Amino acid sequence: MEINCPQHKDMDESLIIGENCLKQFLSQNPDSCPVTPHKNCLYSQNRLAKRYIGELLVTCARQFEQKDDQENKVEDTSVPLCCDFKGTIKQVDDHLENACCLKSVKCWFESFGCDDTCAKSTLRDHLASAMKFHFDLVMKSFEALKQTIQQQQVFQIFFFFFLYILDTRIKVGKCNTQIGGAIERRRDCTFETKARTISLFSSLFVCLFKTTLLEMEKLKQETLSAKAINNSKNPSVSGGRKATAPVSGQKKSATNKQKIYPRKKTLAILVALTMEEPLLVVLMTLIMVMGDTMVMEEALMAVDTTEEIRKIYKQHFSLFCFLLVILSIGEIQTYLHFDLAYLYLSKGNIFF
Repeated sequence: MEINCPQHKDMDESLIIGENCLKQFLSQNPDSCPVTPHKNCLYSQNRLAKRYIGELLVTCARQFEQKDDQENKVEDTSVPLCCDFKGTIKQVDDHLENACCLKSVKCWFESFGCDDTCAKSTLRDHLASAMKFHFDLVMKSFEALKQTIQQQQVFQIFFFFFLYILDTRIKVGKCNTQIGGAIERRRDCTFETKARTISLFSSLFVCLFKTTLLEMEKLKQETLSAKAINNSKNPSVSGGRKATAPVSGQKKSATNKQKIYPRKKTLAILVALTMEEPLLVVLMTLIMVMGDTMVMEEALMAVDTTEEIRKIYKQHFSLFCFLLVILSIGEIQTYLHFDLAYLYLSKGNIFF
């Protein structure tokens, strides 16, 4: 670069300066001139000088740096300490970057821990002399790598084991949920079954109770019709006296002629008691439908007339209530027990 400041017109020589040097000076001293201190330094590129300088032969700059280092160090003099390069300025950059034997390079085993740097020409000597050192570094790195791989394998084992445990817990949770749902469904099904059973037994009891009442009503009507027929066969005698009752032989013959099943005889007794004591009908019906009737059989087998049955009912009313409670809280039979013996309740020739 050529400096063209007006302040230097009187000077006879050309003011030539390198471009990089000028830029460095101006960056450190803005608004100044490298020739004399003043502001607004003017400069321009001198093509003729640049062409002339570009054709000049130069040597490698690293040999001077090597000589300076050699003054401070004591090394083997057999190693070449200079570079034989001579060329133009345009060729210097390529030489310094690729072909200079004095270029500092790092050791090939830097990644394994070798921090030595040496000239490119002495690299082979360094590799040969430090072979054992480099081998130890490689083995140490290999052992460290092996330990790292083992640690990673252990970590992978633990990781997969954790995933397995997590997956197992998820599956167990799903199974517990399914089991819980099945238990809930089973409970609902059991509850529905119990409800249906209760409803069925309730319907059955109501049906039996209604059937018993209907049969009682039928027997009552048959009894009334039988009384009417008997009155027509045995009219009253003169003087307003009632007809005498038939003898015991007539009772037995009439009994043998008429066959009354045990169930109808039991219902006949209930009909007779219904005329004056409706509560006894309900108690006796529950006893016949729900439980054993042996106690009632013994009580009814010991009497012969409706009046005596009423008398025993009035004297032993607590017995009937006690039987009802026992049969309600105790074992309930699932079949009907109507095996009462034939009971002959007669007044005249009337059979119930």
